[in-house]
Amino acid sequence: MDSTPFHILLTNDDGHFAPGIQTMRDVLKSRGYRVSMVAPSAEQSATSMSTTMGRNIGLEQTEEDCWHLDAQPADTVLVALRHLFDSDPPDMVVSGINFGPNLGIG
Repeated sequence: MDSTPFHILLTNDDGHFAPGIQTMRDVLKSRGYRVSMVAPSAEQSATSMSTTMGRNIGLEQTEEDCWHLDAQPADTVLVALRHLFDSDPPDMVVSGINFGPNLGIG
């Protein structure tokens, strides 16, 4: 039996320091999940599935499994899956808790 904790990639569109994502991270970790958080550096609500083009994007690690990216929300997941965790992918991606409306195509 594998003893490795279930790995969750946590992101949002309200920004890295939004209360919702911080609360979600704390709750998931308290339940024994391995949580890696990669979120936008600032609030990016209502940007849908846009990606950042035409400029470099800054990635900053703030804690052991926590980063923020100066880019769109979709970029955070792409960078996480293709670069940060390409050899150790998450078992699930969770987005939220969001403060603003969710207007994207689902």
